[in-house]
Amino acid sequence: MRTPPFETTAELETPTSAETWERVLTINEYYDAPRRGVAVYHGVPHIYHSPFDSDRDAYSDYFRLAPIGPDLLQLVLDQWKLWERWQEAYHSGRVTIESHPCLPVDREAYDRLANLIGNRLEIADRQEGITCRAEFRETGDQRRQLEVRWRRVTD
Repeated sequence: MRTPPFETTAELETPTSAETWERVLTINEYYDAPRRGVAVYHGVPHIYHSPFDSDRDAYSDYFRLAPIGPDLLQLVLDQWKLWERWQEAYHSGRVTIESHPCLPVDREAYDRLANLIGNRLEIADRQEGITCRAEFRETGDQRRQLEVRWRRVTD
């Protein structure tokens, strides 16, 4: 069984008092847990991604993080707001799953944003960004927001 290169000799850094819960801004991919999106790391918005290991047929326990620029961040947040509007309407019974991921009235705007975002939430390779483990939790507010505690991994 092959292990992704960033998992071979990685060890967790010693926790520090600076480790805090930070806000998950978007969840653009989800499978049993958030797998890709935007979250805050040390006060700065970052793209996060948990790669899929086809040899293990499972998602990695590790996440790659890379800073996100302000223009891309705004596009992603605008698209996320459209998804949140859909989610609220879906849970209140005003739309069905067939309209996912946005309200029919928002489809044109959602698709335009998706086109502008393209594949820019990809983290190219091991050289870009940092590797962390993540612990996610709900904030307890009514909107079911998530927080994350990142724990950086050293090679």
